[in-house]
Amino acid sequence: MKKTEKKFFLLPSLFFFLFLLFVFPSNAAETNVSGSFEYRTLNTKNAEIVRYLGNGESVKIPETIGGKAVSKIGEKAFFENDVLSSVSIPDSVTEIGKSAFEKCELLSTVIFSKSLKKIGERAFFSCSIFSAINLPDTVEEVGALAFSKTEVAFVNFPKSLKRIGYNPFDDTPFSNNQNIGGIYWGTWLIGFEDFPHGTDGEEFSIRKTTIGIADNVFSPVTEGHNPYYLREIEIPNGVKYIGKYAFSKSRFSSLFLPDSVLSIGSGAFSDCTALKTVVLSKNLNFIGEKAFENTAVVNSQKGEIKYIGNWIVQSENTAQTLKIKDGIVGIASASFLGSPEELTVLKGVKYISPNAFGYYKKGSSFQKISSFKLKCEKNSAAHKFAKSSALSFEIICLHERVSGWKTDRKATASASGLRHKECLDCKKVMQKEKIPMKKCAAPVLLKAENLKNGVRITWKKTDGAKYYIVYRRTAGGSWKRLGTTQKRYFIDQSAKSGTRYAYTVRAKNPAGVSAYNRKGLLITAR
Repeated sequence: MKKTEKKFFLLPSLFFFLFLLFVFPSNAAETNVSGSFEYRTLNTKNAEIVRYLGNGESVKIPETIGGKAVSKIGEKAFFENDVLSSVSIPDSVTEIGKSAFEKCELLSTVIFSKSLKKIGERAFFSCSIFSAINLPDTVEEVGALAFSKTEVAFVNFPKSLKRIGYNPFDDTPFSNNQNIGGIYWGTWLIGFEDFPHGTDGEEFSIRKTTIGIADNVFSPVTEGHNPYYLREIEIPNGVKYIGKYAFSKSRFSSLFLPDSVLSIGSGAFSDCTALKTVVLSKNLNFIGEKAFENTAVVNSQKGEIKYIGNWIVQSENTAQTLKIKDGIVGIASASFLGSPEELTVLKGVKYISPNAFGYYKKGSSFQKISSFKLKCEKNSAAHKFAKSSALSFEIICLHERVSGWKTDRKATASASGLRHKECLDCKKVMQKEKIPMKKCAAPVLLKAENLKNGVRITWKKTDGAKYYIVYRRTAGGSWKRLGTTQKRYFIDQSAKSGTRYAYTVRAKNPAGVSAYNRKGLLITAR
């Protein structure tokens, strides 16, 4: 009986504990409250508004809280607030999180931060905002359906925009008034609803002035929308950005990206199963995760590493140690997810998208592989990537740039010299060799004199000489060798009295025979 009582006592306690975990998230202890705001510290300088706790109709968000600048309005911070009608966002705020003001159905007035950079997905979904929205020029990203189901009829286009989620103005007067040839916001194609839901489309022409294609334009994943199965597409020169899943599940077989294209979002052409031919932009510098997953051009490749042009786009079960082959200029995001543990990336690779290697995925977040090591060349794109990502790396050098010969020791007539070539990048000596010994200088003649036993010729000592060779000639004759000596004089015992002679000397060392004094020393033998 005691065991039974103990068992039933523990279960309610366990359920109560689980209830607390569910109702009060684990990060609740990380937040603080100041006035009507619950906030979280992001770093030493910035804080995030986590929740609005008040009931005011008009709210002015503070510029600082807890001694830190308010830089972000967090996810669902004002979600479903049924009294809020106006809000003023301070200039310290750079980001408005996902669904931050979603379903604040009375919210009609918003004063935006002049420093705002990012507006999250569904941030103002189903609010009652002015027929017009004026966004600051600092905005770089606007998430999917950010202003959907509002009364927005006009919105300016910030020139700094680099990414737009699927039609931020879906089901608004701004969007609904565009019903031919796609839905545009400034120079971006943000939506498309010409085809009946789920039917095949034919060719679609994008405006020539377009610079960006928003996320999911032809493959919407939003409520009330189905994919549009394009069979042909022409992307005009001038388009720079292609958003996430923009053409996913389309049915065209070939794709030619103009050289204006700089980035391709994650999953942009995924599940385009008929896609066999792809020509990438020469100026491409970013490809997102799984951008070409489950396409014919990838699926037809037998190797573990999958390529499109000179980019690596994904890999499967790669070896523990791997070296990127020559000719590759870019690596797409998450190409080597989970492996290998050692990767060699040379400086020919110029563009490396985030999380390209050295990471594995846990849920939806990227985690570093603790045993990963990158081998790369100094100051290469891979080296910079490793440092910015705090990945373990080892500097290597292929010694592709080698200097000309550099002299370490000059050669003389008595000793050879030494020279070398070195790598201009790492300064390693790549080649050494001796500089051949020089020939001796021509001996300096001193004098010729008559002795009892012949004519003696003398000269100065010559550096490096192993021995000397003595020559003689008569007037109008040619030089003839008399003999050799290691001394600095020579006696010609064969000289004939009364004959006029000329004498000269050459020095010999391992490099050869020296030049000589062509005039020589003149003397008449006695």
